[in-house]
Amino acid sequence: METVTEQEWADVERTLQDEGPYSVVPISYSIEYSEKMDILRTLMKNNEKSERALKLTEEIIAMSPSNYVIWKYRQEIVKELNVDLKSELDLFTNYAKENPKCYQLWHYRQLIIEKLNDPLNELKFIEEMLKGDDLKNYHAWSYREWIVKHFDLWKEEFEFSTSMVKYDDRNNAAWNYRFFILSESPYHDINEYLKDEIEFSKQKINFDPTNPSPWMYLRGIIEKSKYELAEFADELLPFCEFLQRNEFYKYALEFQLKVNESILKTLKSEKEQEQQKDICRSLCSKLEEYDKIRRKYWKFIRESY
Repeated sequence: METVTEQEWADVERTLQDEGPYSVVPISYSIEYSEKMDILRTLMKNNEKSERALKLTEEIIAMSPSNYVIWKYRQEIVKELNVDLKSELDLFTNYAKENPKCYQLWHYRQLIIEKLNDPLNELKFIEEMLKGDDLKNYHAWSYREWIVKHFDLWKEEFEFSTSMVKYDDRNNAAWNYRFFILSESPYHDINEYLKDEIEFSKQKINFDPTNPSPWMYLRGIIEKSKYELAEFADELLPFCEFLQRNEFYKYALEFQLKVNESILKTLKSEKEQEQQKDICRSLCSKLEEYDKIRRKYWKFIRESY
C-alpha cells in the first residue's frame, strides 16, 4: 500500500488522532495507516460522500478490517452514491475469507443483503466459509440463521444440519444450528421429529460417549418438546447404564441425574421421593469422583436434596 501523496489530497487538511494529554502507551500505527486516517477524519468531519472517500475507506479496511467506524462511514457513502450493491458484496468476499472472525465484515454483508432483499448465493458462501476455515465460526453461523429466518429458507436447512453434524459430530455449533431449525422453523414440529432425534443422538453418543454435544442436544430437544425427560426414562436410563458397563462417563452420569431429577418431580409420596433422592445422591457421589474439576459443585448438589 502506497503512502498518501500530497498532490492526491492537497485540498484536505489533516485531522490528527487525539491521544489525550497523557499518551502513556500510544498505538504504533504504520505511517501509511496514520496518513490515511488523518485524511479520513477530516472527510468524516466534513461529511464528504465522494468516490475518493469511498476508495479511501477500502484502502483503510484492507489495512485494518476490524475498524467499525470505517465500515459505518462506507455504508453511508455507498447509500449516498447509490453504489452497485452486488459489486460491493463481491468486493468484500476476499476480505471475508482472509478475516473470517471479523464481525464488522459480517454485519456489513448482512446490511447489503438486506438492502438487496435477495439471499443470492449466501447459503453456499457460508457453507464454504465454514468448511474452509472454522466449523465453529460464530459469526458465520449467526449470519446463516439470519439469512434463513429473514428470507424463509427453512425447508432444506434440516438436511444441511445433518450434513454438518456428520462432517464433524463434535461441532457444537452444528448441533446448536440443528436445534435452532427444529425449534424455530414454522415447517418443522419438534414433537414429530423427537423420536428420530433421540435415536440420532444415541447413535452419535454410542460412537463416542465423551462427546458432550449429542448429550446436550438430546437433553435440550426433549426439554424443548411437550414431553419431560421422565417420560423417556425407560429408554434412556438403561441406555446410560449400558454405556457404562465397563467404565463411567461423566456426561452419561449427568444425563442420568437429570432424568432422575425429572422423575423426582413426578412423585407424590414422601417415601418415593426419598428413595429417588437417594438415587440422585448416589449419582452425585459418582460425579464427585469422576468429574474432579466440578467436585465441589456436585457435592453442593448432593447435599441440596
